[in-house]
Formats: sequence, structure tokens, C-alpha cells
Amino acid sequence: MGRAFRPRRRKLGRHRPRRPYHPGLIAMRIEADIPFAEVAVAAGTRTLMMDAYLPEGPGPHPALVLAFGGAYHRGSRKDDVFAGARGSNTAMAEYARRFAARGYACFSIDYRLAADDAPAGPTPVLTVPGEIGVQRMDVVRQMLGMPPASHADHMRIIEGAIDDMAAAGRFVARQAARFGIDPDRIVLGGWSAGARAALYAALAEGVPCAGVIALSARMESGDLAAHLPRLACPPPVLLITAQDDLGTLPAETPGMAAALRHHGGEALHVTIPGWDHWYPAEAVTDAGTSVEATMAEALERWTRSGEALLEDFAAAYNRHDIEALLGMVTEDCVFETAFGTRHQGKAELREALPGAWRQWPDARWDGAQHVVNGDRGFSEWVLRGTDAAGTRTELRGVDLFRLRHGLIARKDTFRKPYAVP
Repeated sequence: MGRAFRPRRRKLGRHRPRRPYHPGLIAMRIEADIPFAEVAVAAGTRTLMMDAYLPEGPGPHPALVLAFGGAYHRGSRKDDVFAGARGSNTAMAEYARRFAARGYACFSIDYRLAADDAPAGPTPVLTVPGEIGVQRMDVVRQMLGMPPASHADHMRIIEGAIDDMAAAGRFVARQAARFGIDPDRIVLGGWSAGARAALYAALAEGVPCAGVIALSARMESGDLAAHLPRLACPPPVLLITAQDDLGTLPAETPGMAAALRHHGGEALHVTIPGWDHWYPAEAVTDAGTSVEATMAEALERWTRSGEALLEDFAAAYNRHDIEALLGMVTEDCVFETAFGTRHQGKAELREALPGAWRQWPDARWDGAQHVVNGDRGFSEWVLRGTDAAGTRTELRGVDLFRLRHGLIARKDTFRKPYAVP
């Protein structure tokens, strides 16, 4: 069964924050046909392969592990482009190329398909098999000239894909030094069947990850109820579905996002107006950004180092950018001031933060130093400002932070004034 997700901890120390690179500026190389698991199939065993798309330049890089779609019956790590009524989807291999150019080490993986006829694995995670619709699998079987399969056979096929995705995620983490990646900043993802495998690998199998990107996939409500309570800290999830996506995806995906938030996770669901299941990376979501840009925004936040987050927070404070500050905190954030005042949630913070700017219009943090260890961090700084009467104030202080999936969940401030020469 799935095991609890526990964030890995970083070693204490100051180091240069590592950020995703800007698109178009990073050269990349491809390492093809990397074996990552030996698995059972009807004919004996099969060696599963992945292709690595690795950015040049100093690491360690954040990583993205992607699984293709195809209803568990077709597609591969190199090509899963299929034509729909309104266009074709973008292949996972193409996403890997694009995000490698942004500075992410990307891995496009294979997994067992229906033709492999894999036996049942040792870690079943589908707790309510009857909930899972198999209509699309039946349609594809008919398209491929394959005979009908039983519901039990379909479940065995899906379980095999989940096991293989989990194996890929763990392999990449174990081989972090080889690939020049940070094992604390690995994101799982995919499209359609591959996205479902990614969701179950992270949320049911408990594969440690910094987040999950699911293009047109979800977990069943019964499985969410069975597995989410076991997770100590669910990874953040981005769910993208099309307006006219397959089956009940458009109607039921919001329920999955709500379940994740109920269990303390961060979840975002966006839709793509005017498209069906087969949409390209350039399709525009209801948020006004493309699918690729939406993915990039989530990846940047989830894989940003803690030091970089605190550095960006200080910079936003210095330019008095309230929207940027609120974009770096959780919905349920708690800020405790040096005077014992408590601000909880974004709404209270929106009103409280400009207070210092009104008192000191030129208020800024200078000389900030940031240290992060796992989900805890602290910053040392000097707050300087001049009030309306021309009186200059300097306050030396520290902030103690609790971080959660790339956002600030709590900030406690301690400070003391000292004479200004």
C-alpha cells in the first residue's frame, strides 16, 4: 500500500539560491534508452526505459518526470501525439524538451501497457475498482483490434502503470548525482493515463516529490479518502482539464482539488475553454495563460529553493509590492509581529502589510541573510525607514519562517531598535 509522504530535509548552510533558468537560454543534451526497472510481463520480464533531457550548466537542477498518455494501450515515451476533433495534443517528449530549455532535468518514461499483460503487483492502490471508468480503454482496444477485457484486467493494467511510474520517480531520485539534479526538487507529471499514474504514485504509493502536474486526469474519490489521511504532508498538485474533456473529468476534478485542500494540501484546478482531451501546450486556460506557461509557473514555485523564496520576499517588501508578497504565502498563513499582533490569512495580511509603508514610506530591509533547513528558515536583516517628520529609524531583527511547498506558511518577527549615527 502507499506510504506516507515526508519531505526530505536540506542540510543547514548558506548557499547561492538556485532558480529555474529563463526559457531559450539553456542548451540541453539527450541521454536516450536509460534502463530504470526490470518488470514482470506475460512473456517473462521487460526492461523499462526512459529518455533524459538534461540542461547544460551547473546544477543541481530541479527535475520533471513525465509519463505519456494513450489509455494504457498505446503511445510511448518518444511519441504520444494523437488527433482529436479539434487538434492534437503535445507529446510528453516535447514537453521534456521545452522544460529542459528552461533549466529542468526532464525524464520521459515508458511503462507497461495492456499488450504486456503484466501480473498483479505487490502494492495495490485502487481501493474501489468499481469507481474507475474504463470506457476509453474499451474504445481504444476496439480501435486497435484487441478483444474486450474484463474490468479486473483493466485494473491490473492501471496498477502496473502506477507501479512503473513510482519506480521511475524513485530511480531518478537515487540517480540524482548522475543526472545533476536536486532530489528534493523532483516533480511528477503526465497526460491522461500517464497523469493518473503520476497522481497515484505520489498520493497513494507515497513517492516523495515536490509536486504533481496532471494534464487531464484525476484520482477516484474513494481512493482519495483511503490514501490522503495517510499522508503527513501531501505534495501540491496542478490539475488541468479541458472544457470538453473525457467523461466526468470536467465535473469531478474540482472535487479532487477540494479533497486535497481539505487534507492540508495545495491544489489548483484550471480549465481550457473550447478544447477537448487532445489539446496542445499553447492552448489558453481560463486563467489567460497557456498550458505550458501554467505548468512553468507551478514548477518555478514548487522547485524554488527556500533561500530564493526568502530573497524574493525581501525584494518584494522593499519595492512595496503587495501582490507579489501575497503570492508567496499560503492561504492560511500566520504572521506574528514583534509587538504580539497576529495576522492570519491573506485578507488580514493584505491590510496589515502596508502599515509599515505608511509609517515609513521608504521602509526597506537591508543586508538580509537567509538560511533554510527543510521547512524552517530564518532571515537576519536591518529595517530602515524615515517617517513623515524626517525621523530616521533603524531596527535590527530576525524572522523565523515555516515553509510549505514553496510558500511561506508562518513568519514570527523579533527585532530591537538601536541608535542611528
